[in-house]
Amino acid sequence: MSIKTNEIRVSPQPIRNLKSRVAAFELLHRHGDAIAAQITDDALATDDVIRLVYDNGGQGEQMLQGLPGFINVDAEMLFSSRIESLPSRRVVLELLETVQVDERVICRCADLKRRGFHLALDDVCDCRDEYTPLLQLADIVKVDLPSLDDEHLEALVRELRQFPLQLLAEKVDSKQCAQRCVELQFDLFQGYHFDPPVAAPAIS
Repeated sequence: MSIKTNEIRVSPQPIRNLKSRVAAFELLHRHGDAIAAQITDDALATDDVIRLVYDNGGQGEQMLQGLPGFINVDAEMLFSSRIESLPSRRVVLELLETVQVDERVICRCADLKRRGFHLALDDVCDCRDEYTPLLQLADIVKVDLPSLDDEHLEALVRELRQFPLQLLAEKVDSKQCAQRCVELQFDLFQGYHFDPPVAAPAIS
């Protein structure tokens, strides 16, 4: 089920654990009945998601079934007071790959962690030294499978296992891909192999 108003829709994509049970949802911003994202302003899209899901007396949270919601966060939204209004224990802040890692970002992430938020890093495909401070703070790293061949995927998983975090395989689009991620001991899984896009009815 999704929630929408006018032409904006929030569609929750399941994030599954090793037992294929839904452990959380990523809250995807969509226009109308479109399946793919059509986002030109990441901060505005996140604001739409927050407004529809969390700013209506909690009615939008019903579709989360009591599970955490992953919300995409760019640099602008990361420093916005909008973030601080969210129910920290029920939200995972997913830092987009466009966020440039610097001391200010690291300090802000550390502060949000102290406030009870969980942090995820989106579309990770390498393990550069500049990422180390964020990897030490992150709870979850979302590995971008399509950008990696098997050799580089295995090497990246080995590097990331140095940190106390969960690995989430994103964009899992086939049974073979899912099996390989299980072999590599990923903790969480997300993608069309598990949950193909459908034209779901919306509530308003």
